[in-house]
Amino acid sequence: MSTKCYTGTPGSGKSLHATRNVVGWLEEGKNVIANFPIKVNEIKKNRGHFFYFSNDDITVPLLMQFNRTMHEPRKMGQTLLVIDEASVKFNSRTWNAKDRLDFLSFFAQHRHYGYDIILIQQNLNQIDSQIRALVEIEVHHRHANNYWLYRWLPFQLFIAVERNTAIKDKNSADFFTYSKYYGGLYDTFFEFNPALAVKPTKIIQDQIKSGEIVRIGGEPAKMKLTSKKAAPHADRKSSGEEPGRRAEPAT
Repeated sequence: MSTKCYTGTPGSGKSLHATRNVVGWLEEGKNVIANFPIKVNEIKKNRGHFFYFSNDDITVPLLMQFNRTMHEPRKMGQTLLVIDEASVKFNSRTWNAKDRLDFLSFFAQHRHYGYDIILIQQNLNQIDSQIRALVEIEVHHRHANNYWLYRWLPFQLFIAVERNTAIKDKNSADFFTYSKYYGGLYDTFFEFNPALAVKPTKIIQDQIKSGEIVRIGGEPAKMKLTSKKAAPHADRKSSGEEPGRRAEPAT
């Protein structure tokens, strides 16, 4: 499979579509590497292996060692690599990042290393042009219920239009509906940029309070100084269980 980029506005079904692909790979007994966690215990026919790594941990040395230790030699399509909010890792303004040349080489030869790649981003232009040039297929997503022809539908319908980025030709258009099964496997509010997951402080909290204009007879907004709950499997420290991390039991 060529490198694909799933694009579309928020709520257009990009992550849902990618999750369907992830589940398909796991059901086939293959590997998946992603920069977001999923609920592996809730996948009905999971015969594969899912690996979650943060953006900082997804490096070319890691991917190459994974290839050498987890893949059969000279065999394509053994692991699916999924990077959501790809511009956080491959932003067009960080074109000179120290690992960018290594990733350019990896993306150019990823199939020889046994990988298929899906990038997820609202707009393809937000990704570094050097990486963008190696994306052969763009799959643009739309929430069909936002269009008058489909507004009457009692269920959520999405459209995925696949096109070749080089010749701008449309390859196909697929329709799919929202599924609680697939939608429940991932956290749509997962934070990919650690810089945005700041710990609340009293100074900033007081600043927020001072900015509110309270209506006459009204009460100020109630606020609580708590930190955001950590994402599942986000702790990179060893828990004493080797090898790998154990998924939490489904509740």
